[in-house]
Amino acid sequence: MIKLQSRVGNIEEKMSTKDDISRVLNAIDKFAATTENYIRKDLERGQMLMKQEDKLQNHEKRLTTLETK
Repeated sequence: MIKLQSRVGNIEEKMSTKDDISRVLNAIDKFAATTENYIRKDLERGQMLMKQEDKLQNHEKRLTTLETK
């Protein structure tokens, strides 16, 4: 009986509580939100660069159009 109580005591000590699990899940949620934010910003930067590249590619055409006016 003493061995059983000792084993149960060891299991209880090693078990995570709901608060422990909640803290881990909250940390994961914060990390995921931060990651999503970086991904969104990276996509926005990519779109801005693509727009700038289009403007640079069409620079001569735009200048010619402006000069003829």
